[in-house]
Amino acid sequence: SELRGWHYQDGHALLGAGLTHARMGRPDFAALIPALAASARAAGPPQIRNAGTLGGNIVTSAPTGDALPVLAALEAELVIAGPEGARREIPVSHLLAGRELLEPAELIG
Repeated sequence: SELRGWHYQDGHALLGAGLTHARMGRPDFAALIPALAASARAAGPPQIRNAGTLGGNIVTSAPTGDALPVLAALEAELVIAGPEGARREIPVSHLLAGRELLEPAELIG
C-alpha cells in the first residue's frame, strides 16, 4: 500500500505515513536516507520498531520525536489530505514549533 511504503520520484523521497520504523531501518532505505534510517533503528525495541510508524511519530508533535529533527533538517514537507480530495503541504519544521497542524477529518498522506 502507498501509505506503508516509500519510493523515490523526481529527486524526492516519498514516504508513506504507515511506514514502520523497522522498514526504515533496512539497508535499502538506509542507502537513500541514512540519517532517518539511523533514527528509526534507535526508536526502541523490536516491538516498537515493528508497530511504530513515521506518521505516528510525526502526529504526536513531540519535538523529541525520533524522526522530527532529521525530517526538519532535510527540509521535508508533509502532504495533508482532507475531505473531498482537498490536499495541502506543510513543512515538518512547523511541528518543532508545537503548532497544531491537522484539522478535523485530515490525514497525513
